[in-house]
Amino acid sequence: MKMVPLCYILMSRRREIDNIKVLRKLMGLMPEEPNVKCATMDFEAARWRRCQELGLQKKYRTHKGTSDFIRKLMSLPFLPKSHILEVFQQLKATTSCPGLL
Repeated sequence: MKMVPLCYILMSRRREIDNIKVLRKLMGLMPEEPNVKCATMDFEAARWRRCQELGLQKKYRTHKGTSDFIRKLMSLPFLPKSHILEVFQQLKATTSCPGLL
């Protein structure tokens, strides 16, 4: 399955009510109802939970290298499928926190 970002939305807050409004608006703009099997938010949420389990929230907010690394991980679903494993292996080789991966 190939994931294709249909749009990017910049939001100042990440509240559930805001996400619902955006999704409803997008659904209203589509010519037919899409067949959604997963959402990238699920991947990002799982990765963020793992960061919390490892106690990396503070470091994510205060250390640019840590936040850049985690953001790169969260961007993997936007790569072509054939590139994901190679880029993941490259990222894995650069981390000093093996529990993160």
